Amino acid sequence: MRVPAVSQAWEEKASAKRASILGVIPAKWRLTASDLERAAKQRDLTGAFIQEFLDQETVTIVTQDTAAIVSSLQKRDLSAVQVATAFCQASAIAQQINNCLHEIFIEQALSRARELDDYFSKNNKPVGPLHGLPVSLKDQYHVKGIDTTMGYVGWIGGNLGVKEEQTHQVESLLVKELLSLVGLMSTSLEGLEITFRSLLSSEPWLHDPAVVPIPWRQDIVDVTNQRLASRSTTESTPLKLGILWNDGVVEPHPPVRRGLSIVVDAVRNAGHTVVDWSPPKQTTAKRVHVSFLFADGAHDVHTQLRRSGEPLIPELKKSFQLRDPIPLLEYQNLTLQGLDYEREYYDYWNSTSTDEGKIWSYVNTLEELTLS
Repeated sequence: MRVPAVSQAWEEKASAKRASILGVIPAKWRLTASDLERAAKQRDLTGAFIQEFLDQETVTIVTQDTAAIVSSLQKRDLSAVQVATAFCQASAIAQQINNCLHEIFIEQALSRARELDDYFSKNNKPVGPLHGLPVSLKDQYHVKGIDTTMGYVGWIGGNLGVKEEQTHQVESLLVKELLSLVGLMSTSLEGLEITFRSLLSSEPWLHDPAVVPIPWRQDIVDVTNQRLASRSTTESTPLKLGILWNDGVVEPHPPVRRGLSIVVDAVRNAGHTVVDWSPPKQTTAKRVHVSFLFADGAHDVHTQLRRSGEPLIPELKKSFQLRDPIPLLEYQNLTLQGLDYEREYYDYWNSTSTDEGKIWSYVNTLEELTLS
């Protein structure tokens, strides 16, 4: 791939980009120099600290669970504009005190929210199950008119380095050329359930052959909830949960281990079974995974850096030092090792179903649903 000549110092380009992101934040949401200085000394920017800079309506909205927000939008207790405004304000404040976003779509979000409110008024129904719910996107989605940089200065003004005349032409599509993990995150299980249910209702397997055609299976949810509610009574088998105290790679800090112990005690007190999870060595998985990440000898990373002339940050110089790509046969061998590890892990998982307090009835339910 031909790397375009650098026409502007990378520091200038990066600085201009940061300024443009801050430039979309309305003046009424801008923090003072003293606010920023105080934030720089804070160890915890969440909760009470960030709420100092938010109005009460915003705090009330953004601290609600996903399910509550969706319900309020569906019942029109909240408008899409109210919700979008609240999350835009919170995002704007968070960006100023923590530089956590690559882009902020304030105008686009409010414009879309107005469209949604107008639709609801005219049709007396929402556009769909997630009507008006704000979401954030991993910076691997093309959004029309917005840069997709993943932090590379050389990708400013385009989408993942795609040449300028072809950029910003695709709207809200996952970058097919970049096959990596894009999943869902939420502040609650209810939020994940609502989102997964909504996504699966659109039958994505009809549009992407890589998606397994498995619809939302409420039967499994009901079985699990029943087991949660009944605890250790004779009505149902309690849940069996495994706890991984140490992955063999990183030793958890004492507060983390103490937190795990608190969770284990709470689960056991609720009548469920907790066992130590001792799977095949995670060091094997890490070695194979990292080998794949550096299979090209870091050449792609350096190619993208040369687009702007920016250097590697000091913390990454050793890891991303240029080296020869691994040979094809070595890559193939790593693939086979990964498949062997997957099978070993799967065998271990299945072996746990023979113990006392097993999750056998749940496994049977899964198998019956899969085969039916």
